Amino acid sequence: MEYFSYAYGLNHFEYDNSLDKVLKLFWKDYKKYQDKIKCFGDYVSRDVYEITEYIDRVSRPTIRYYSPIGERIDYVWINPYLKIVLEKLNEFEINSRTILDNSLFYHYALGYLLADAGLYCIITLNHQTGIMLYKYHKSEIYKNLLGVEKPYYYGGTWLTETYGGSDLGSNRTIAKKLDDVWLLNGIKYFTSNVGIADYTLVSARYDENIKGIRGLALFLVPKYNRDGKLNYKIIRLKDKSATNSVPTGEVELIDSEAHLIGDLENGIYYILEMLTYSRLDNSIGAIGIALKSYIEAMEFSKRRKAFGDYLINFPLIKRDLEEIKDNILRGLILSFKAVYEFDKVFSQKPKFSRNYDYARFLTHIAKNRTAELSIRSTLIAREIFGGFGFLNESPIERLHREALVTAVWEGATNVQALDMLEVLLKKNVFDLFMEDFSKIAKQDKLDEIENYYKNYLKLDDYSKQYYAKELLNKFANFIEESYLNQ
Repeated sequence: MEYFSYAYGLNHFEYDNSLDKVLKLFWKDYKKYQDKIKCFGDYVSRDVYEITEYIDRVSRPTIRYYSPIGERIDYVWINPYLKIVLEKLNEFEINSRTILDNSLFYHYALGYLLADAGLYCIITLNHQTGIMLYKYHKSEIYKNLLGVEKPYYYGGTWLTETYGGSDLGSNRTIAKKLDDVWLLNGIKYFTSNVGIADYTLVSARYDENIKGIRGLALFLVPKYNRDGKLNYKIIRLKDKSATNSVPTGEVELIDSEAHLIGDLENGIYYILEMLTYSRLDNSIGAIGIALKSYIEAMEFSKRRKAFGDYLINFPLIKRDLEEIKDNILRGLILSFKAVYEFDKVFSQKPKFSRNYDYARFLTHIAKNRTAELSIRSTLIAREIFGGFGFLNESPIERLHREALVTAVWEGATNVQALDMLEVLLKKNVFDLFMEDFSKIAKQDKLDEIENYYKNYLKLDDYSKQYYAKELLNKFANFIEESYLNQ
């Protein structure tokens, strides 16, 4: 793949030292895993590159609805080699170390180097499904979902419906209890890992009289019911512009057997917790895509001649590459700062502490900014490739498509801004933020951000929402600069 991908075969961990810098800053056990992470950096530059490119260009998932004798099977056919890669990722303990070490750092460090949006989505869904079962369900299958034990199981989290998208309060899927099992009825519109998932976490309304998000509970839906029959129907697979390593579909739940996760009244808290894991994955994955685009653009610039010289020797090209590299460092700082704070509290259960809310606050900031940095970085890299970057056979063409989804998955930019605002205004975490950054930030910068926020609080409710993204970006800039200027 030498000329199909200029990053192929180049160890992603060794190529850029940003991850090394940031992990030394935030992760006390980093040295213990450094060699293993380095080995992973080599693996993802080869097998993972090849299979994800092949799936996107040639071998996207397909569905077979019926067996040869007409039985409904809803079998999603994925590239068989993808299953081998997924097993290899489990051997690298990408998910299992979370519960073995009671720490999230290893999972996210490897996720940054993996960073194929579709493939990492599969890993993310296994990770968050396994953790939620580990914390809130009596079953031992979390060990199989997290890759601790074989056979390996795969998970999913299906929340979104057509009626409201990110507005989970508009969910119409209904759960009714029948003896020792719940029956779910409704349609889920974006169902990632469909056909792969053995067990899926699904939001449903347990009491139709309770409106909004408070009426939601979280349920575990197995692929097959107690009679061994399909537990739901796949309406169709989505035709997506990217993330084709993970099949995404539309599912109809028809008296689908389900088991309650935790307590009915805490359903929304479980859902928000799940979203925190996946929003951190989104942040890490977005910056990992930026890293891939940096390697592709750098190596292309060393080989491509124009105006009598290699691109790498032109000042503007160097400046573009420096901007991508700077974006990577800034994104890693934001992401692993959020991971650092969430790592300290992720064992908590509802009702959560203010420190948990503070970690959520940082996660919204990281998720939003890293998506912007990823899209900007892949755009710069695509321009370095020139017209070649617009061709389907160009490696940067797919990376730019993959980056675009990071601004949408797990709540788009506006959602992140509003969720951040909710944590600030209702959970009152600003004082925790100021106390935290008083340890590293310069006093004039602390005064500046405090004054900005005080003036922001004087706005009416409409204006607070109108300028929420500006506030979110103000916090992101402050965090980045605080660490960069130490």
